[in-house]
Amino acid sequence: MKKIFFMLFVLVLLNLTFIFSLDIKINSPNTSKVFNSTRLMFNITTDNSSLKGDFSYSYDENPFASIKMCNKAKECVNNIRFNDGPNVLVFRFSDVYGNSAKKEVNISIDSAKPKINSFYKLDKIISNNSKFLINYSESDLENIILYYGRLKNIKNISKSKTECFNGTGVVCDFTNSLNLSGFDGYPISFWYDISDKANTISSSKKIVEVDLTHPKIISSSANPQGLSRVRFVFEIQERNFDEISYLDESTCEVNVTSGILCSEIRQGICVNVKKFCNGDHKLNITVSDKAGNINKTMLNFTVF
Repeated sequence: MKKIFFMLFVLVLLNLTFIFSLDIKINSPNTSKVFNSTRLMFNITTDNSSLKGDFSYSYDENPFASIKMCNKAKECVNNIRFNDGPNVLVFRFSDVYGNSAKKEVNISIDSAKPKINSFYKLDKIISNNSKFLINYSESDLENIILYYGRLKNIKNISKSKTECFNGTGVVCDFTNSLNLSGFDGYPISFWYDISDKANTISSSKKIVEVDLTHPKIISSSANPQGLSRVRFVFEIQERNFDEISYLDESTCEVNVTSGILCSEIRQGICVNVKKFCNGDHKLNITVSDKAGNINKTMLNFTVF
């Protein structure tokens, strides 16, 4: 009889130990990450694989709001819905012997993907001075990465949330951040990736040509022809020529005047005749290409 009582006592002790040591295990998903879906598949068990019981959960500590997951099961797999933002979930387990356990889990959901509104429309030919701007909307930004290059030589620039900010219609500026020195004269692709804690989206790829070479002024002249007319001749070496412009500081005008002397060259040559007022003229000449590279010179002449 004493032996029977002793065995019962041991069983009770084992059962009590069982109650106090039982724990719920979250096998999946990894609850430390931020999820981009409002529905998650959970796989849960207890730390004693021999126990069968009922699994349930609630969205807070309120046991009266408990939702059943699995009955009389060792392992429970179920799909659970969440709201965007932080969520607190409480899992519970119980069996017919009085064993029970609960586990509180914090789940963070961000199902709203970043939105790329637009990015600065670049010309087909770019230089180191070209603008690289992206307009986006995101309330929980992690980083923005600009990728650029060609074939196996793809470079990237990453800007974090301390450089590009949260908000709607925010502009992040990558201008002057690129190193295009290895791509002069070649086409390159570029695109942006925007990431929050749970999502990454990519912009479409754009192809542009890189031109880092400044226009070369071989020769320039200004010859007065009479009747206020001046004949200009320029010899320019530039594959992506845009225009030749001027600022005129003269003794016959109150203000500085400006204009275009050439908008095209033929076989590297531009010839133009233009009228100027009588007096001394000092022309600041700017030769520019379509990538924004420039070269400057000065021409002085007198019109009688």
